[in-house]
Amino acid sequence: MATFRYSLIASCIAITLACATPAGQSAAAPAPASIQAAQGRPGGIDPVFPERDSVGPAPTRFEWTTIEGAEHYEMELLTDIDAQVFSAGDIRGNRLPMPEGVVLIPGTYFWRVGAIRGGRLIADSGRSAFMVRESAWAPAP
Repeated sequence: MATFRYSLIASCIAITLACATPAGQSAAAPAPASIQAAQGRPGGIDPVFPERDSVGPAPTRFEWTTIEGAEHYEMELLTDIDAQVFSAGDIRGNRLPMPEGVVLIPGTYFWRVGAIRGGRLIADSGRSAFMVRESAWAPAP
């Protein structure tokens, strides 16, 4: 009985995750390893836009404070159930426009940035939440 319940729960989670991406969007590649390794070790980078815990329309860009000595930055955006919306590596500078084709539907999102030097993580923003209240995305009639 326990095995059946586990299998049923695992199937429901898989279905939920598969349905979490709006139509027309593909699932993004896994987060860069350096950002994955930074979980639980935030510090140094502060989100500028969208601000932590902000509520409003979908952001058109992501911006953060710089870290002296960083060669580049890596960023990832997740939904409230930790499904990856997109990730980007080798970002030069402290600003990234919303990738073309990525549309955020209303909901809660988390973003994280890591500063990289010599292939190693030197600073991390930790998870920063924001809530999208309105979106240009609309389901097909």
